[in-house]
Amino acid sequence: MTEKQGWGCLVLVGLVVARLSLSSGDGSGSKETGPPRPLHDRFNAKVDCEDFVKQRLETPLTAKFPSIREVAVSGNGSGPWTVNGYVDAQNMFGAMVRTRYACMISYEGSLVRLEGLTLPFP
Repeated sequence: MTEKQGWGCLVLVGLVVARLSLSSGDGSGSKETGPPRPLHDRFNAKVDCEDFVKQRLETPLTAKFPSIREVAVSGNGSGPWTVNGYVDAQNMFGAMVRTRYACMISYEGSLVRLEGLTLPFP
């Protein structure tokens, strides 16, 4: 075999390997099944409501919110979503105060719309 033929075989093998790797994707040969992951879920609703609550606090940097397991979240898709939870934050005197809130939001694409927020101040 001449040097020219050797290079030709090497190029051919490389093309075959490249074609096989492109056609098989990640190599597993399987595709994802099941419904697509929703754009907005209960975690997004919780975090977005927390952002609206922070905007109304005296000292938002001190805000501490509970985990999602301690918050009641209901809704689906673009909403409305209802979130009932609490926040621990300092008041204007520096004391940590727990405040319960109820928040209702909805989504339009990437836009978050606050439908209602009940945040009684102690």
